[in-house]
Amino acid sequence: FGLGRLDDHATPKSVADTIASSPAVVSRLHQLRLLVVEEVSMLAQVVLMGMDAGMQRALGCRYVAAFGGVQVVLVGDPCQLGPVAAEG
Repeated sequence: FGLGRLDDHATPKSVADTIASSPAVVSRLHQLRLLVVEEVSMLAQVVLMGMDAGMQRALGCRYVAAFGGVQVVLVGDPCQLGPVAAEG
């Protein structure tokens, strides 16, 4: 995706806005059939929720399904350490 580093105050809406407002990302999403998310246990819930909302918005003309209708494979160890967050 190329979301870059998200700040500690990221929300699903801000992640979705980042995805849907990038012409390069939207263009890549229209070509995407399968998204593999590796090390999913290291992602915060806000990122997955934002990815879902952003992909739905970016691909909304074609799909109203989760992740814009793109098949998503989540890979990772659920017993691994949780997402790394900045100390505050």
